[in-house]
Amino acid sequence: MALFDCILGGITLVLIKLLFLLVFMIVGASFAIINDRPVVVDLYFITPEMPLSLLLLLALGCGILLGGLAGMVYFMRVKKENADLKRKTRLVSEEVKNLPQVEVGDQVDVAYYESVHVEVLGPEQAEPGATAMSALETAEPGQKPAGAMATELSVVATIDAINKDAETVTLKGAEGNTKTVKVRNPANLEKVAVGDQVMITLTRAVAVNFTEAPGSE
Repeated sequence: MALFDCILGGITLVLIKLLFLLVFMIVGASFAIINDRPVVVDLYFITPEMPLSLLLLLALGCGILLGGLAGMVYFMRVKKENADLKRKTRLVSEEVKNLPQVEVGDQVDVAYYESVHVEVLGPEQAEPGATAMSALETAEPGQKPAGAMATELSVVATIDAINKDAETVTLKGAEGNTKTVKVRNPANLEKVAVGDQVMITLTRAVAVNFTEAPGSE
C-alpha cells in the first residue's frame, strides 16, 4: 500500500509538471501570435527587424541570465564569508583556553604601559642597528583567562648633526638613513656631540585579567 501511494504521488507530481509546462506553452504561443508585428531594433551598428514577441522574449532571457549571474556571484561571496567565519570560529575554539571559566557579568581589567628611554653613549660604544624582544604569559589551565605581553625595541643610532638654533639633532641609522628629531630639553644639546651614539628603547606592555563580578560568590 505504501509503495502504491509512493508511485501514485510520483505520477501526480509528473502530471502537475506537465500541466504547468502545457499552460506555459499555450500562453507563450498566444503571446507570440498577439505580438507578431515586426519592430526595428537600433543596435548602433546594425538595425535588425524582428517580431515584437521575440524581442520581448530576448529581453526577458537576458534579464534572467544577468540576474542569475549576479545571484551566483553573491552566493559565492556569501559562501566564502561563511567559510571564513567557520575557520575563524574553529581557530578560536582551538587556541583560546580557559574560556569555560568565563561567566556573564565577569569584569575585564586591561592595563597598558608604554615608556621611552634615551641613553647617550660615547662614540662607537655599541653596534648601530635595532633589536627587539617580546614575552608572553598566560594563565594556567582551569583558571580565569589572563595574560600579559611585553615588547621592547631598542635602536642604536649615531648623532650626525646638531642644530642648536632649531633645537634638533639628526640621527643616522645603521644603513645610512637619517632622521631629524626635535629635542624636548634643549639644554641636553650641550651634553652631546656629533659622533656620539644614542640608544632609544621603546617598551610596551599590556595585561588582561578576568575577575568575578562583585557579589557573584
